[in-house]
Amino acid sequence: MIVAARAAWLAEKDDKAAAPPAPRVTREAPSVPEGLAAALQSRAGARTRFDVLTAAQQREYVDWVGEARREATRASRIVQAVAWIAEGKTRNWKYQSC
Repeated sequence: MIVAARAAWLAEKDDKAAAPPAPRVTREAPSVPEGLAAALQSRAGARTRFDVLTAAQQREYVDWVGEARREATRASRIVQAVAWIAEGKTRNWKYQSC
């Protein structure tokens, strides 16, 4: 009884190990909203530093700015994002040294 159960368990384990890994999904770089793009162009070096960020890091900034419901909030987030990008910081830079 125990031998049969162990044999079944080993067979199941081997079947799972033989399965190929799921393919990795790659997403394109996000499209930058007009307000953020204009602000990046107006600050010296901000656009080049933004282009150096990975697509995921760019997406974090774009999503953060895009999530704002009020125009005043969006404008303040654009100012803050451009300042951080010009300094070479990622969106969650505050938590990197924790």
